Amino acid sequence: MQDQPPYTTEQKAKPIAITSEENLPHSPNISVIVPVFNTAAYLETCLNSLLSQSHSSLEIICINDASTDNSLTILEEYAKKDTRIRIYSFEKNVRVATCRNFGLSKARGKYVGFLDSDDWISLDFYEELYAKAKANDCDLVKGRCYLAYADGTQRLTKHNSKIADSLEQKKFIGAAFQSEFWTALYLNDFLQRIHAEFPNLSNGEDNVFLLNVLLHKPNLALANNAFYYYRQVENSANNSYANSNIISMFDHFEALVNSINKARLSQSDYMEYYFHTIYIEMLSYYINIVFFELASLKCVPHVQRICNIIKKCKYPGGILKLCQYPTLKNLLDKEIITEADIALLQKEIFLQSKNLTFSYYKYVLFCKLFRGRKKLRYERKFLICKKIKCLLS
Repeated sequence: MQDQPPYTTEQKAKPIAITSEENLPHSPNISVIVPVFNTAAYLETCLNSLLSQSHSSLEIICINDASTDNSLTILEEYAKKDTRIRIYSFEKNVRVATCRNFGLSKARGKYVGFLDSDDWISLDFYEELYAKAKANDCDLVKGRCYLAYADGTQRLTKHNSKIADSLEQKKFIGAAFQSEFWTALYLNDFLQRIHAEFPNLSNGEDNVFLLNVLLHKPNLALANNAFYYYRQVENSANNSYANSNIISMFDHFEALVNSINKARLSQSDYMEYYFHTIYIEMLSYYINIVFFELASLKCVPHVQRICNIIKKCKYPGGILKLCQYPTLKNLLDKEIITEADIALLQKEIFLQSKNLTFSYYKYVLFCKLFRGRKKLRYERKFLICKKIKCLLS
């Protein structure tokens, strides 16, 4: 999704129905929810992949989130061509979570799918998912995901193989299936029964939704021949380093730990999920983004958030044994974190970084030789290595 204004308070606005809700056709097999915000450049590719699906019993619920480009015009043109498209439009921006929740309230299909308006799907995507769901009486069927880069290259993610390993070992699959919620098809009755919804966060709301779904132990299957194409857009909301997005990311980490603390997970399942999905991701986010974007003083509240979230862990002793930063351990016992504490933590991060010279020149080479996908992937790592090298020299 494209950049949106920061989310501030709970949105209660109601969208306008652009297409008529009267005389709707019989209930479809699948409802596809498509939030739309300023994606006119990609919207036709998205809609064409939906309208060309080999499984045709679809309703396509498009929610325009106060787009300022011609996204709504494109939606209206497509709705004239195909009555399966239903359009709703918010007059004020309410963000993607509110749009998806509204779509869920309107979904009439036996199953529900989600598609972001800058992505697209293989032409038999829903046929593969629906057939697997029907054959196995599933609450949830997950397809596979290609990361689609600006230079035309694509990379298949490995989530499905990790999920399969977790299922075989009879472990909680949350650590393996922590993202890519839009690659799945969900039984509508199941979502209604567990009161599934997206929290009002501007980042990470999909991960919280997915965790809460998985904690209700859905009957799950994998469809390895159904492909979702996730467009990697530079400067998108997920790649933005604005302070409001940083705060929202820590809100999302806190929401995850609040959810697993209420769940009945074994200690091993709890620790695996907390360590990989919350602790590691939280520290990586801090080191790779917050720490290099903000001055030490401005980092103080974010480090305080990290400490507060670690304190919420049911088994903090296990986490501390794995913590590689002694300063961070000490900060857990402090009521007030100072700029001097942050400076000490920064020094530890610098000193524990390995192979800096090799990494620095490797990323210099990548940035000079490649454009598009590889540049987008490596440019930030190059900047991090460069900054660390300067600070250590």
